[in-house]
Amino acid sequence: FSEQYTSEVVLTKPSRITASLHEKDQGQTLETMVCNWEFTPNKASDKSTKVHFDLQFSFSNNAHEKLTKMVFDQVAGAMQDSFIKRCEQLHGAPSHAKMVIPTSAKDASASKSGSGGAATSKGWFG
Repeated sequence: FSEQYTSEVVLTKPSRITASLHEKDQGQTLETMVCNWEFTPNKASDKSTKVHFDLQFSFSNNAHEKLTKMVFDQVAGAMQDSFIKRCEQLHGAPSHAKMVIPTSAKDASASKSGSGGAATSKGWFG
């Protein structure tokens, strides 16, 4: 199946980007969705940046919840891959070997329907 939604994206300078589900789309397929990217200097190397990625969501119905739980790690991984690819397009190849960034799905606070999920990953790029 295919779903579309609109995100509201806010840059909090100098180090945080938050994308959240636009209110016009709330209650359709997704009840809530918040994605945070936080960037901090890597103290071990002045040529890299630590990145913390956090994704939380809840659905309006159980059918979407069940489908998404089956592919959640792949979706979160695809978001990370897109981010890394864009970084390389803008800033060039990494200054070190690429790092595999583990993504783990976990339960988020339940919505009114009791469905939801979350992922958190940490890594460094440079």
